[in-house]
Amino acid sequence: MIPINLDDLDELPALKPGVMKILHAINQDDVDIAGIAKCIQQDIGLTARILRVANSSYYGFSNQVSSVKDACILLGKHIVRNLALSSAVINHLTSSGDAVLDSQALWRHGLGTAAVSIVLAKQIGIDEGSAFTCGLLHDLGRVVLAVHFPEHFTATLDYQNNHHCLTQEAEITVLGIDHCTLGEELAKKWNFPNHICRVIGSHHQPEHDHQNSLPCLIHVADIISHGLDPSDRGYNLIPPVDEEVVKQLGLEWSQLGGLFKEMEETHRSLSTLLETSGT
Repeated sequence: MIPINLDDLDELPALKPGVMKILHAINQDDVDIAGIAKCIQQDIGLTARILRVANSSYYGFSNQVSSVKDACILLGKHIVRNLALSSAVINHLTSSGDAVLDSQALWRHGLGTAAVSIVLAKQIGIDEGSAFTCGLLHDLGRVVLAVHFPEHFTATLDYQNNHHCLTQEAEITVLGIDHCTLGEELAKKWNFPNHICRVIGSHHQPEHDHQNSLPCLIHVADIISHGLDPSDRGYNLIPPVDEEVVKQLGLEWSQLGGLFKEMEETHRSLSTLLETSGT
C-alpha cells in the first residue's frame, strides 16, 4: 500500500484569486454583469471558453456573440458561474503537475457525463446547469491523482489491471482512499458549492434521497457515459448501476436508448469547453 491522506491536499495550489472573485460576484443577489464581464476578461482562457460556448450550436443564438458582456447576458449568471468554475478547474489541473495519463482523456469522460446529465436533467426536471457542472467535475479526484500523484495513480491502474477489479476497489486497496472522497475533500478546500461537493463524494454510491436527485442523476449519467465510449481508458470494468437509483429518478431503461442520439449531439456541441485558449 502507498497511502494518500487528506493532508496531502494541502500541498495543492488554490484556485486563482481572480476566479474566486468571479464566483463570489456571481453569487451575489445584486449581480453586476458588467463587473463580472470585466473580471472574466482578465482571464484569457476563460474569456475564450465562454465565447466558444456562447457561440456553440448547443445554445444556437441567432447572432454571433462577440463580447464577454453579451455572452454573460445571453447565458445568464448560473451558466456563467458553472462555466467559470469548470473552466478554472480544467485550466488548473491540465496546466500543472506531471500526469501519467492524458488528463484530457479524463476530462473527456467528464464532458461525456456532463452531456448525458444535461439530457437526463431535462427529462426529469432538474436544473440543467447544476447537472452539467456536477457531471463535468464528478471525477475530480481521479484527475487530481493523475496530475499531482502520478505514482499513486499508476499503482492503482496496475492493481486494477492485474486483479480485474473496479477502480474504487483498487484505490481503497492501494491508497487507503478512493477518488470520490479525495475529490470531495479537494472541492471543499476550494470552496465549491455544497451540492457539487456532495455529488463528487457520492456519485458511485448515492443515497436514496428523494429530496435531492442530483447525486443519483450523476451516478446514472456516469455509467451511461462509460457505455457510450468503450474506448474510455483507465476503466477496464464499468461500475454497476444502482437499479433503485434509476427507479428513484423515474426513469426506465427502455426510454434511455431513445436519448442516446441527443446525448451524443450535446456532447459534440459542448466539446468546445475542452479546447485550449491558444495561449
